[in-house]
Amino acid sequence: MTTTIVTCYLELPIDKEFPTRGSTEEYIKMASEFTLRVNNYMIIYTNRELVGIFEKLRDKYGFNHITKVIAIELPELPVYKYLDELKQLYRAKKNNKNVKPYSPYYTIIINSKSYFLSRAISNNPWNTKYFMWLDSSIAKRGYTLDIEMPILTKILDKPKEKISFAVISDRSELIDKDGFIWTCGGGLITLPCNQSSNMFLKEIENCFINLISNNHYVFEETCMFIMYKNKPELFDIFYANYDTLILKYFSTDGIEKSKIPRYAIVVKQMLF
Repeated sequence: MTTTIVTCYLELPIDKEFPTRGSTEEYIKMASEFTLRVNNYMIIYTNRELVGIFEKLRDKYGFNHITKVIAIELPELPVYKYLDELKQLYRAKKNNKNVKPYSPYYTIIINSKSYFLSRAISNNPWNTKYFMWLDSSIAKRGYTLDIEMPILTKILDKPKEKISFAVISDRSELIDKDGFIWTCGGGLITLPCNQSSNMFLKEIENCFINLISNNHYVFEETCMFIMYKNKPELFDIFYANYDTLILKYFSTDGIEKSKIPRYAIVVKQMLF
């Protein structure tokens, strides 16, 4: 195996003002339908009380010997210290019809992908050359063991030599000189274990801090998109929509139509 998968699931606090996107049972079910069934090295970050559940599920599928489940709680994440700022931004933007924000707690988790990847690369328990972020709930996109799993296996066996993720676009007069809205999908990311990847992951965290400081509600895809626009030489991108992240990884197709993402408007305001 040449690649280590990194993923996470963290329970969100019960907070009526900031509703969650689903129950723990629903997310574990989605993880069990695809991500946890991948026959590959895997590092899973989750709550201490859920460690045993994820270990048992990986063991059920025969993969516990190539799995490390690491306990972590939401307040331990580096960007958790911006929770108050995120709550204030959520309150200010929750009625915005163009950019409806996620729960502040969920925003902390999705903007911690770079932290989880950095930590995994630093430890690199199986000494792999590549790393992949794979959302634990990616099955909600309809991915199946029959269609997407064989392609994912090929990606894991020989990922691209540069940082790679899907650029998602939609033809529109709102954005850039070529008439496209550009953003990217954070559900599947591959990156080599090298200095460029370390810089990319660190700069994502810096980007998050800068955006929060300038009163922008931050989606992790926004930070990735900004990095791609600033340093395109570091990336080997592909074009997809959210339902084809795996299917299109090796594709050389051009721009594919998709719905305008919520955060595209935020990107427009910041960059163009």
